Amino acid sequence: MKTVFKVLAVLLVLLIVLVVGVVIFAISNINGLVKTGIEKGGTYATGSMTTVEKVEVGIFGGTMSMDTLEIANPSGFTTPFFFELASADVRADWASYNEPKIRVPRVKLSGIEVYLDKGGNPSNYNTILNHIKSLESGSGSAPSKDGSERSVLIDSLVLENIQIHVANMPGVSLLAGDVAVTIPRIELQNVGEKTDMSVGEVVTLVVKTVLSSAIKAGGGIIPSDVLGDLSNTLSQLESLKGLGIGAIGDVGSLLDGQAEEVIGDLQKQGQQVIDDAKKQVEDKVDDAKKQVEDTVNKGVDDAKNEIEKGINNILGGKKKKTDG
Repeated sequence: MKTVFKVLAVLLVLLIVLVVGVVIFAISNINGLVKTGIEKGGTYATGSMTTVEKVEVGIFGGTMSMDTLEIANPSGFTTPFFFELASADVRADWASYNEPKIRVPRVKLSGIEVYLDKGGNPSNYNTILNHIKSLESGSGSAPSKDGSERSVLIDSLVLENIQIHVANMPGVSLLAGDVAVTIPRIELQNVGEKTDMSVGEVVTLVVKTVLSSAIKAGGGIIPSDVLGDLSNTLSQLESLKGLGIGAIGDVGSLLDGQAEEVIGDLQKQGQQVIDDAKKQVEDKVDDAKKQVEDTVNKGVDDAKNEIEKGINNILGGKKKKTDG
């Protein structure tokens, strides 16, 4: 009997050691697994190389932090990148990991920078948005089903401290350098509740949301043809309303099929700019014409006076000679 108890005790100790070893192994490798998952998902979803500097997962605390996610430019562009995120702070319910959707109460993404670069044809933003469009329409190639793609349900997705740069725009970069538009904060709610969304699809959602907000914030700053181009392409993608996502602010309406109104407003603004510029040119031409006419008239008058003066001198001289 004692021998049986000893064997059971040894087995229990071995089991505990095994469990502890598995937990330690999982903890030591989960950061790398999550990092790889985000990079693969972002690369597939945007069609551009996506990299993450660091990921730290707190299994017991239900937290995750991420530093420097970068979506590279498509080939042929000189700006540093298309999209960069400085940091992410996530509160997750790891108990839901084995459920159909991993529940994430809050995600906060801080320090977002985007470069809208027209240094190629198509532009970097249209290249990426067209890739997203192909995936949403089902014409893009499907990712390999290795079981790593999990659906997430995010109660609150906050984007803050967003800067949009406009680069390599004819007539803009030469005159004023790159343009920067700042967007303080955007919040999306119930992400993935109505429609299943993978990590990669959340990345594309963030990209679409930021670009849609740039349309609203960039009026009068970003060239109207760029805003119209963005509006037209975004109107062909899935809307927030269609995905069952709520938005705090104006970004929701910009993804709900109102691109025609936005483009119409931008065209009016652009036409007004053209009309104002035309009037300024016409005014300058009129001023120049008047100056030329005044100069010519003055020259004619001066010449006339000189001729008359010369004639008078001649006639005056002859008169004096005759009198003598």
